[in-house]
Amino acid sequence: MATNASERRKGYSSPAIVARRKRILDITRTLIAEKGYAQFSVGEVGQRAGVAKQTIYNIFGTRERIIATAINDYFEERESAFRYASQPATMERMIERHVVASRASASMPHYLGAMMAIYFALDTDPEIWDALHKVATYPHRGWIESLAERGALQPWIDPATLIDDLAAHANQALLDWCRGQVDSETSIRRKVLGSLTFVAGAATDQVRAEVLAKLDELARDGLPAYRSAPEALAPAEADDRSALG
Repeated sequence: MATNASERRKGYSSPAIVARRKRILDITRTLIAEKGYAQFSVGEVGQRAGVAKQTIYNIFGTRERIIATAINDYFEERESAFRYASQPATMERMIERHVVASRASASMPHYLGAMMAIYFALDTDPEIWDALHKVATYPHRGWIESLAERGALQPWIDPATLIDDLAAHANQALLDWCRGQVDSETSIRRKVLGSLTFVAGAATDQVRAEVLAKLDELARDGLPAYRSAPEALAPAEADDRSALG
């Protein structure tokens, strides 16, 4: 029995199985970009991937888990492709992450529009919303948690709430870009300057001074032109809109 179980586990990680799983998740993201969450069909994923619908359910469990897994895997794949110049859990990393990730996402407006529609919907499945929230909080979570550990936040600030508020602000800026209400650079500036403004009000004197100095610098010089952004690892989209904010 043990030998058979071991052999089955090896089979689950065989190149063919890994490739099939990736194909399913890639097609999941493409379908979400094409049709949105409400019209997403596991059956259509199976047809495009050449995999039986029941096999997909056997692998992932539920429709919602397929979507959440696709979001998480895509986020981790993209993040591993970035090469940052700044140190983790710092103000500079927060700025760099916002700018690099946003500029690298030029070719995926339909996918991001679908993600924002899901994020702001009232009836989004909790597992899918948590996956999107993880992505939204990632750029600033390390810095805020570091400030909290150092006692550099005002006593009335709850770090978890601040992290959530910064994610909501960033996603609102992204949603406005998806709607065509702002251009790409305006959206990125709103993410960065808005996040710093939040933290300036939440931080103690020394950190506030550092944040205000950075805001003055960015207002004077503009956003940095980072060299670390690769091409976006985006779902296939037929769209010629300008770069993501």
